[in-house]
Amino acid sequence: MDKNELRRKYIEIRNNIEKKEEKSYIIQNEIIKTDAYKKAQVVALYKSLASEVNTDYLIEHSLNLKKIVCLPKVEGEDINFYQINDSKEKLLASKFGVFEPQGNVRRIIPKGAIDIAIVPGVAFDEKCNRLGFGKGYYDRFLKSSGIKTIGICFENQVLKDDIIPTQKHDVLMDCIIAEERTISKDIQKYDIYIKEKGM
Repeated sequence: MDKNELRRKYIEIRNNIEKKEEKSYIIQNEIIKTDAYKKAQVVALYKSLASEVNTDYLIEHSLNLKKIVCLPKVEGEDINFYQINDSKEKLLASKFGVFEPQGNVRRIIPKGAIDIAIVPGVAFDEKCNRLGFGKGYYDRFLKSSGIKTIGICFENQVLKDDIIPTQKHDVLMDCIIAEERTISKDIQKYDIYIKEKGM
């Protein structure tokens, strides 16, 4: 399948996943356990759509730990991240239906200040490739940034016997966390480490 076919297929799969709240809580707790998250002072998150892994608990948890939390806002052909200070801060719906910060220029977080990014996706594969929404915002933002990346999704969004077609501009995730397992790209050994939940 090409990317557009995969995107249609996995959006439908994602829309029909059951027990999303329960699975989202498991995923968010797995993120909290990672060294990358524990060490991070500045965390790039996003306000989840109803069909996505819910990120509300993670946003609240990060703020309670006094981490700097920033959310993306589409501006032209790019995304920029803006700090939020409260989980109940008013967000505005974009033309894509995504809730974004209001974009106060005093709250913009420079790319180089972000320690870790929690990245949404339509699908991921076992080689840590990501299938996004087709606009390339995250790929452009993350390219050559040095930011640690964790892609999050439900287990049904992980391709088992196939890989996502990639292009030069596509950014590989450092790690993918689903409710049943964690898949990590070992940059030093160039292999994949899969940790099943409960192991």
